[in-house]
Amino acid sequence: MGKSHGESDKFLRRFTGSPVPIISETWVALLTVMPTSSSPTGYQEWRETDTVIIVRKRVYPEIQVDTSLTYWSLPAVDGSAKEIHNVNGVRWSESETNPLLDGSETILGVGIFGSSTGSDLLYWNEITTTLTVSQGEAVVFLDGKIKVTEQ
Repeated sequence: MGKSHGESDKFLRRFTGSPVPIISETWVALLTVMPTSSSPTGYQEWRETDTVIIVRKRVYPEIQVDTSLTYWSLPAVDGSAKEIHNVNGVRWSESETNPLLDGSETILGVGIFGSSTGSDLLYWNEITTTLTVSQGEAVVFLDGKIKVTEQ
């Protein structure tokens, strides 16, 4: 999973004893163009029109009183990496994908942002199989399907 220079900087600050700010909010969006570097630049979120982005979905930092809400798991080992993943699904309903730009969008990956709007992309990852979503079609990532990994 790629991460921004800002997130790499936060990790490296730990070696200098500098305080590391927490990520207080995370929001998931689907990407039709993946970032070209860790700047990150060049990505594009899926959209209704040229100027209207499909709403990002909130993933909470820990289990909530309302256990139906989506939150991040505790870190665990996944092969040779450590990872966290979504607990409970991340879902865009049929009405949220109506309309879609050009009637359909091809999803290449997932982006994790620090806010519901803005260009604060923190992490991203390509999905294993591209997903073409037609207008009015729901999109669901089941429990554990969105992962943030560190080597």
